[in-house]
Amino acid sequence: MNDDQLRVHLDRQADLAPVPTPDLAERVLQRRSASRRRRAGLLGTAIAIVVLLTGVPLTMAALRPTPTVGASPSSPPPRAQQNPLGLFGFWSVDAPDVDDGVLLRLDSRLVVLLGCGPVEGQWQANVGGDFLAGVSSWSGSCSTTTAGLPWLAEAAGFEFDGADAVLLDATGTPTARLHLSAPPGPSPDMWPGYTEPPVVTDADRQRFTGNPALPAGLRPATTDTMIGRWIPVDNPDSTPFVTFSDDRSWTGSDGCNGIAGRWQIGTGGAQIGTGGALLGTTGAQTLIGCDYRPIGAWLSTTALAGFDGDTLVLVGPDGNEIGRLKAG
Repeated sequence: MNDDQLRVHLDRQADLAPVPTPDLAERVLQRRSASRRRRAGLLGTAIAIVVLLTGVPLTMAALRPTPTVGASPSSPPPRAQQNPLGLFGFWSVDAPDVDDGVLLRLDSRLVVLLGCGPVEGQWQANVGGDFLAGVSSWSGSCSTTTAGLPWLAEAAGFEFDGADAVLLDATGTPTARLHLSAPPGPSPDMWPGYTEPPVVTDADRQRFTGNPALPAGLRPATTDTMIGRWIPVDNPDSTPFVTFSDDRSWTGSDGCNGIAGRWQIGTGGAQIGTGGALLGTTGAQTLIGCDYRPIGAWLSTTALAGFDGDTLVLVGPDGNEIGRLKAG
């Protein structure tokens, strides 16, 4: 992507930012240029000094940082506050075993354009830098599940690096680097909506940039306290339910239809100072009508989870309570 295209995209990101950032495009372009010059200058100076003092040529391998001894891979450093709306757009995917030409399209939905065709699903992200995605449908000759896209399945967070976005696993290790890309050309074998530029709606702004506090009196949920089977507190029987598993998957029923998806408690300090950030996605389901509880919709619209005693309380991005569940 050239600098003119980059400027247009970053200006758009600045417009979407929860707190406007003046001249974002110019500053990123300047930082990109300055960073290139600085890296080249520092590298040349470092090599010259070492060769002068030791007389031994310095290899590139010797310049790589040495991992900190005793560092715990399960304790990533806290992520800075992020703007999930900056992820809206088309991205080329740079990750192990990913073919050239694979594109990721993010708006209110997720679409991965593979060589075999598009796969579609849901994604969630928050201002704390947490990220979760799941694939629920596909077309063409594709039959890819979320597990078949490990760079996406393992992603638990995100951050921006200049014009790029980086997906991170739960330890803070990158799973993929995303490069801004132009939309693909129209194809007779593809729904036109997959090639149209994403549009940000007011609902998207509330969903992705809402930063509510956990209501007073609630104890933040953790992964360990969420695992298990739960039923709505106002339901007379246990027909509607959700079971959270330790592999970030959940299964359940709204009372008539089997449903499933993915979930995670935030790992990056989302909702700074409160805790309990919850991200959830839901997949396809049957549409049998009955007196039901919208378990899937609850989970895909929840921003926070906390406990009122033993009752699990789900809170939306507007700070309002969505539903209550009890162990069952």
